[in-house]
Amino acid sequence: MARVRGFDACPNKVTMGEVMNIFCLLGMTDHRYDGILSRYAAGDTEVVIADLSQLESLMMGEDERKKILGLPHTAAPISAAAQCMSAVPKKPPATAPKVPQDKPPPSVYPPGEGILWDTI
Repeated sequence: MARVRGFDACPNKVTMGEVMNIFCLLGMTDHRYDGILSRYAAGDTEVVIADLSQLESLMMGEDERKKILGLPHTAAPISAAAQCMSAVPKKPPATAPKVPQDKPPPSVYPPGEGILWDTI
């Protein structure tokens, strides 16, 4: 039980300023600031310990790099699922299977007049 109380005490010591950079990173769109997010995931200390002003300069630097390279940074990339769906040809609508005319209609159970031996 003491261990559980210790988990409860940890969030009480955290201030908003300490977690604001995490909220900023969570709010970044992954197609626009993919470089910063990948650096954070790799554990780059410049991004991990950055405060809001440093994150802002990193974001502006990312925008500038993409502008210099001529990469679009405002439009979301086409997802892989959308690309696959555009390549799949459209199928015609499904129709009911045709019943062959040479077969007798299915028998009704239970039969009304007993077993019809000559039809079996």
